[in-house]
Amino acid sequence: MAPPAVKAGIEILAPPTILRSVFLDFGRFKPWSPNLEITAKGENKDPVSLVPGDKITVKAHGVGFSGEVVENTPERFVVDSWLPFGLIVGRRYFTFSASSTNQDDTAFMQLEEFRGPLSGILGSLVNQQKPSPGFATFNEAFKKECERRSTEQVVVPNNAV
Repeated sequence: MAPPAVKAGIEILAPPTILRSVFLDFGRFKPWSPNLEITAKGENKDPVSLVPGDKITVKAHGVGFSGEVVENTPERFVVDSWLPFGLIVGRRYFTFSASSTNQDDTAFMQLEEFRGPLSGILGSLVNQQKPSPGFATFNEAFKKECERRSTEQVVVPNNAV
């Protein structure tokens, strides 16, 4: 049986490189995503250079979690986070991939799978068939920020013909 999971995806009119750069710009989340904060722990930890085993802290809707990077590639950022004593462990996937419906879009997906002694209880509380409202809210804000930054990068000189 698959572990309980929640997911939500969105199409964003920006290339995957823009999505990844906006996502890994942890220090600039607050203005556009007030309900999610991610901080890299340790010295010289630019989020782009995080490798498996590096530690992060995650704060979602005011609840703090410890986390550990599982993967940090151009296609995915994956992190494990947990409640004390490992009662619930969440593996969160953030993926940035070319859209299958529009060549100018990027498909962004969040998926979180839960395991641990209390994951069965959590599974009965979450609607796995419907996108998580928190994920959907983040995705909409992320979309706006990515599209805003994408248009900022298209600079036309004043003397262009």
